[in-house]
Amino acid sequence: AVSYLIAAIMVKVKFISLVNLIAGKEVVREFIQQNASAEKISSELNQLLEGARRSYVLHGYEEVLARLDTGSSASDNTARLMNKYLLE
Repeated sequence: AVSYLIAAIMVKVKFISLVNLIAGKEVVREFIQQNASAEKISSELNQLLEGARRSYVLHGYEEVLARLDTGSSASDNTARLMNKYLLE
């Protein structure tokens, strides 16, 4: 918990998931610290398996792929986007 608080103070990003950072919105749920309970994770998995949440996440992945696929390598684009978000 202490290391999480220190990181939260030092790093100012809206998300910690690479997918969410690139998308600029929450595509995948982030279960961090007190939010990471078995009940919450189980509920999210059920939603991913059974319905609209799955479609939303898959569409988000497609958006991320479209952002990264600019003709150069995905790793180059990822590095560029991560620098942009981390240095803002």
